[in-house]
Amino acid sequence: MAQLQQAIKDLPDPELWSEMTCVISILIEKKQKLLEFTRKRINRGEHRPYRWVYEGRVLIRKRDS
Repeated sequence: MAQLQQAIKDLPDPELWSEMTCVISILIEKKQKLLEFTRKRINRGEHRPYRWVYEGRVLIRKRDS
């Protein structure tokens, strides 16, 4: 969870980012792993702001929680 929280902090502002994806590198068990986030619009009343979406898999073991 700490790695995911760090990746979230490293993401740029989706409203200012010009690309549709952003790749963040995180360190897991001494290896660099890449997480790809997709920039998508969401419906919020009259506004349609961009948000980052992660569509990969996350494995959570009992000992991790």
